[in-house]
Amino acid sequence: MVCGSLVFSLAVAPSAAAFKTGTYSGTTSQEEAIGFKTTERKVKKLGYRVSAGCEDGTAMEFEVPFDGKTPISEKGRFALTLTEATPVDVTLKITGKVKRRRAHGTITATANQSGTDCYSEVDWSARRQKPAGGDPARYWVGVESSLGRR
Repeated sequence: MVCGSLVFSLAVAPSAAAFKTGTYSGTTSQEEAIGFKTTERKVKKLGYRVSAGCEDGTAMEFEVPFDGKTPISEKGRFALTLTEATPVDVTLKITGKVKRRRAHGTITATANQSGTDCYSEVDWSARRQKPAGGDPARYWVGVESSLGRR
C-alpha cells in the first residue's frame, strides 16, 4: 500500500491598493485647501476648511486639522465623522474615494447654534503629489499653514 499526501497550496497575494500611497492635496468647491496622506489602508493627517451657511444669513467656518487615522476600504473608500457639542453642536463628515493618483469626495457640515441651523455640502478633489524627499512631516506643516492663512 502506498501512502501519499497531496499538498494543496493556495498563494494569495495581498490585495494591492488601487491607489498610490503618499501625500494628496487639492481644493474644495469652496476654493479651500484639502490635504491628507495615505498608507496602504489608512488616511491620516487630514486637513481642510469648510464654511456652512446659516438660516439667519450668517456663516460658520470650520478648520479641521485631524491628526488621527481612518481606514480605507479595499475599494479605496473612506469616511470620517467628527462631532463637537459645545458651545455649538457641530457634525463634520468627509467621505472620499482614492483611485490611482486621484481622490475625490464630499464634505458635509451641519451645525446648530442657539437654535439657528447651518449646513453645507462641498465637493473636493485632490491629486497625489510627487515625493519631495526629506521629512514627510513638511506636508502637514504646509496644510496647517494654508488652513491658518485667514
